[in-house]
Amino acid sequence: MAIKIKSSEIYNYNFWSSLNNIPDLIPTISLMLKNGGINSLSFSHCLIAFFASLPLSLFVNGYVSQKSMISKKNISSSSGSDENDIHWDDIAGYESTKQEILDTISPFIDESIKLKLINANMNLPKGILLFGPPGCGKTMFAKAIATETGMNFISIKGNEFTSKWVGESEKNLREIFESARRNPPSIIFFDELEAFLFKRENVVNEHNKSLVTTFLTEMDGFVKDDRYLIIGATNNPDMLDSAAIRPGRFDKILYVGLPNEK
Repeated sequence: MAIKIKSSEIYNYNFWSSLNNIPDLIPTISLMLKNGGINSLSFSHCLIAFFASLPLSLFVNGYVSQKSMISKKNISSSSGSDENDIHWDDIAGYESTKQEILDTISPFIDESIKLKLINANMNLPKGILLFGPPGCGKTMFAKAIATETGMNFISIKGNEFTSKWVGESEKNLREIFESARRNPPSIIFFDELEAFLFKRENVVNEHNKSLVTTFLTEMDGFVKDDRYLIIGATNNPDMLDSAAIRPGRFDKILYVGLPNEK
């Protein structure tokens, strides 16, 4: 049965680890005091302010850590039950969309189709981008794909893996892809892509640009491996970086519109 992994089970941030750097600062502070770089009164005031704010910092960071980041020890054992699986029959209508998706994922279902593509030196689909208004079942389609293919399913929503600390978001993102490599075959589903995969030319913050670059680099690492599939969902495809929408990345783009009487 396919493993279902939530993003909160992948990455972990522990505030206490940031305190490990304090002992490294002691020799430097001592030298500055000795050479007159800072006076003892100012240093005392700094220490009082630091320890006065420490309980609040521990509370806030502890709350954030507990709320959104859980130890990655449980990745391999996280699994969904059969009654929670989504099948095509659970999605009413959208027959043309279903058929397009089935045609795209057929190499992951039928080994003979996969071999034909490989022998013809044709690349397997690497990414499916679902776009359309909110509440139209894009997430259900992604779950149905995972069920029909029997692949492990890693679900990531928006920017829940991002962090205010420099380099932490990129680290968490790399760990998401690494978790897929540890559990092949896998589907990684990124919901609300526009929350982090924005156009780099419109971004001033270098940290945000680095996050987009990291995503594209990790996605390229899956190109030559037929055990992985990336699915993205967005309400605003125009906000996405254009480099993500090309062969080898999101090579299949499907519109999931509002339901009608059919």
